[in-house]
Amino acid sequence: MPWSSMRLAAICGTLFLLSLAGCSNSSGLFGSNGLFGNGASAVADHSSDIFSAAEKAFSGTSYCQKANSTEVYKVDNGDCTSGDTAIKSYEYNERVAENQQAAWDKLHAAAQAEANTPTYCETTTSHTAYRPLSGQCQPGEQTISEQEYKAAKAKAAAAWAQVP
Repeated sequence: MPWSSMRLAAICGTLFLLSLAGCSNSSGLFGSNGLFGNGASAVADHSSDIFSAAEKAFSGTSYCQKANSTEVYKVDNGDCTSGDTAIKSYEYNERVAENQQAAWDKLHAAAQAEANTPTYCETTTSHTAYRPLSGQCQPGEQTISEQEYKAAKAKAAAAWAQVP
């Protein structure tokens, strides 16, 4: 039997035994007079702790959350850094997904803002500044900044004010 299959069988076996014992009151199977002996009942009463311990024992991986943060990390062999909280693998996966979604949302908002920024152009012959409806300058025309656009419009308005 390959190692990964043995690992899966051991985890499944542990969970099966816990389900037989009822997890919340497992003194018959895990109590001091039970099949597995002293001290095991306290561990069995916390099946998620057992699952975490079994997961770590077979994979050697710890999943951790930094103190006062949403940042999570994984330690392949060892324990979490002092002050950080050990979490379960599914919590780690959820937080990674949430953090990736938040990062995507930020990038998407920045991209949307960039896409909604107006384009300003200047014609090559008359150097007239305008804002194209299509959002793109005509071939050969120069793209200018908003400040250059406003300055060109102010200059044109001043020139029109001097026309008799």
